Amino acid sequence: MVLRLTDAQNATILAIAETIVGPLPDDVAKDIVSEHMDTVRNLSEGTDEAAGTPTEDELLATTQVHPRELGLLASVEVMLHKLPKDRWSEFEKVLYLLSTGWGTKVVTASARMVPFHELTVGEREDALRNLTLSSFAKVRSLFQVFKALVSFCMFAKTRSVHGKLNPLWENLHYPGRPEEKKRPPRSQFWEPTFEDMTAMAKVAGKGNPITLETDVVVIGSGAGGGVVAAELAQAGHRVLVLEKAVYFHPADASFNELQGFWDHYESAALLTSEDLSMMLLAGSAWGGGTFINWSASLPPPHELCHEWATTYNLPYFKSQAFQDAISTVCTRAGVSAEAVLHNVPNQVLLDGAIKLGYPVEAVPQNTNGHVHECGFCTLGCPYGEKQGSHVTWLRDAADAGAKFVDGCYVDKVTYVKDAASGVEATVLNGSVRLVVKAKTVVCCAGSLHTPALLLRSGLRNPNIGRHLRLHPVATVHGFFPHKQVQSWSGSILTTVCNVVRNIHGHGYGARLEIPASLMGLTASLLPWRSNADMHRLMLQYPQLVNMIVLARDLDSVSSVVIDADGRPRIHFQLGSKDGQSLVEGLVAGIKVLLAQGAVEVNTTQFHLPPLRLQSKEDLANPVECATTQRWIAQVRALGAVQNSIGIMNAHQMGSCRMGSTPEMGAVNPDGETWDVRGLYVADASLFPTASGVK
Repeated sequence: MVLRLTDAQNATILAIAETIVGPLPDDVAKDIVSEHMDTVRNLSEGTDEAAGTPTEDELLATTQVHPRELGLLASVEVMLHKLPKDRWSEFEKVLYLLSTGWGTKVVTASARMVPFHELTVGEREDALRNLTLSSFAKVRSLFQVFKALVSFCMFAKTRSVHGKLNPLWENLHYPGRPEEKKRPPRSQFWEPTFEDMTAMAKVAGKGNPITLETDVVVIGSGAGGGVVAAELAQAGHRVLVLEKAVYFHPADASFNELQGFWDHYESAALLTSEDLSMMLLAGSAWGGGTFINWSASLPPPHELCHEWATTYNLPYFKSQAFQDAISTVCTRAGVSAEAVLHNVPNQVLLDGAIKLGYPVEAVPQNTNGHVHECGFCTLGCPYGEKQGSHVTWLRDAADAGAKFVDGCYVDKVTYVKDAASGVEATVLNGSVRLVVKAKTVVCCAGSLHTPALLLRSGLRNPNIGRHLRLHPVATVHGFFPHKQVQSWSGSILTTVCNVVRNIHGHGYGARLEIPASLMGLTASLLPWRSNADMHRLMLQYPQLVNMIVLARDLDSVSSVVIDADGRPRIHFQLGSKDGQSLVEGLVAGIKVLLAQGAVEVNTTQFHLPPLRLQSKEDLANPVECATTQRWIAQVRALGAVQNSIGIMNAHQMGSCRMGSTPEMGAVNPDGETWDVRGLYVADASLFPTASGVK
């Protein structure tokens, strides 16, 4: 059954979108644009940086784009279809409540008891702000979901309903696609060959399953699955790789942001923890997370290997064999820091850290020696330079005879007398059953889906799904009116600052890095205070440096469970020490941005006003001035309170951790499950702790 939004639900969604980032009254628009232009002119005087910036007319035009013009309702419906049915039902209930007077009053504490869309613009803004003040944590984060949904469907959308380029892109001089250099021809990309499930289903006959037999079945095509498939195929084993995502050829991809989220991310990049406090970015693509990662390839730190070897009694991680394995992987993935070329945001982080005396270093890239200027690699690599599993290990596996099936959802692992016997799955959009017979099964489905699969399969080790580590991330944003930042271009993550990486000892703390900064993603991360303020912040986008603070989980408690349909659900509870890591990371990031000339800084803490330096005295001493110090005190006072700060995630680990005994982990030191012989795990869910690096 196709789920559709009703007229009442559409009216509510449209009213929410108009409130978050709808057209501004002319006088309000002129005021914020005039202020922005004055700031740019005054602080760019004597430089060439003002050239090429959006004109006053272009900036005014960005404030007048209506959500209807971009077909927001249709895009919202597509995104909601990517959610589990019960999440759709939850969203429907919220929309129903907001379509009634009493429901709007209960949910938002609105000024009047009328449906949300009948409130005045000012009353709607107050109602949305009230969500962030609710005593109920889930209600506080409900607004974050609304904002992310609207941001993606407004700022990540390619074209208007009239087929023209998104006017928000055009007027802010945002290309919306990779333009660093010419994209290579189709022939330059390796293209895998997949088993023809349609033909096999026809042979099997209607209603009958497709049955295949192999030595090893590998579930998942990411960092773990690719290596396992290649190594075992090269050793002479028959290998079959099953991937739930559908393959997209890079030469055919538009690299349009919204479409990329729909095609290559779990839940279209709207995946959240159960309490809505964390937005999770998890790849769902041929090549898994290596398809969408930002090319950063940091080695496991010494203290991490020591902790795993000693605390968790896993001596392999201190062995020469492990170091040799890391070296082999890095060589095949083309990992090196020799060809690193920093874009403006990474240069800001590098120079600011050096100026403040903070430890900082270049981040190796898996680009095989190429200078990899590609701000869109979070949607896949348009130039074929990023050496993910999809172009390296899986190619090696294919050359050694491995076979591939895409669009394949594995329901469960089968076993007889505690010995693996294969898997049961579905293909062709779930319409045909697939039975694979194999004595060795390797789960490489990632730290969300591997534990879900093991739980669906009836395994009972209590560590399955527990000990999930998520590298909680907070963001800080700096406005540089005197720089043409264009954060969407160039290499994404080439610099890391480690000034607070060890504040709790043993490598626990946070790192400062530069994230992917496409327009929709950036809009979803920025704080929202009002419609006018959201527009004001988006005017800064061409001159905005975004920075992430990535904490290595120490005392947060997270887990994966399965719902009635067997789908993974994520529970997350931010620990106090990890919250401290985020806050001290924010403070360090604020200082770095100010040291390099930012005149405004924002974090994603609810109810925190922006830091805006305007006087000559403040601008002359931006880090130590009284204005900044008072604001930093506010940052620390607000802290990192769950559901009161925007938190995101892009790394998932540890949910089937390796242990020396069944009490310590879900699998043994060889990666084999304690419950079933011949059933292995080979992905980041094995990690005994958070790695602290990517």
